[in-house]
Amino acid sequence: MRRRYDRDYDYTCPRTRPNWFMLFFIMVAIFFFNYFGKKLSESTSKIAYNFSFIRLGENTPLSLRDFRGSYLIIAFVITNCEPCVWQIKELERLKTYSWLKILVVFLDPDTRSVEEYVRREEIEMPVYTISPSELNRVVSRYGIEKVPFIVITDKSLRIKRIYDEPVSSSELKDVVKVIKRYGI
Repeated sequence: MRRRYDRDYDYTCPRTRPNWFMLFFIMVAIFFFNYFGKKLSESTSKIAYNFSFIRLGENTPLSLRDFRGSYLIIAFVITNCEPCVWQIKELERLKTYSWLKILVVFLDPDTRSVEEYVRREEIEMPVYTISPSELNRVVSRYGIEKVPFIVITDKSLRIKRIYDEPVSSSELKDVVKVIKRYGI
């Protein structure tokens, strides 16, 4: 009596077996491109909204387009915000990198309160304010719901990352280096 496993195999035509490693690799590749491909295409297709702002202490208006050609971190903050102070102190650690520009933009309409706040908290970075007429457009275009709100762009002002919570300086440095090297 013959059993199922006692079959006579025809060895002239070897049975093809699926290469499990190749199948696994193809499945991982499909998942990777479906998941990350959407995220990358969504984040890289948006160009940062160009808005005008004024450096605190100077009256010359600047535009976001003035910073085209350098990697940019834009931090939107407000006065009397503890996480914002911590975020500004973390951003101060990154000002040693010459290829990276950091904009700390206060969303407060009153520049006097911002000046007092900068002196009180001993902020040494250049600080910028937005005109009250453009404040609502900036908040709606970037979708700012809570602060600190951080936008990281590449040299052509394409938005690469957005953070709506405080981020450490080491993480920001690593993210910007990856954007600089790989463009993602």
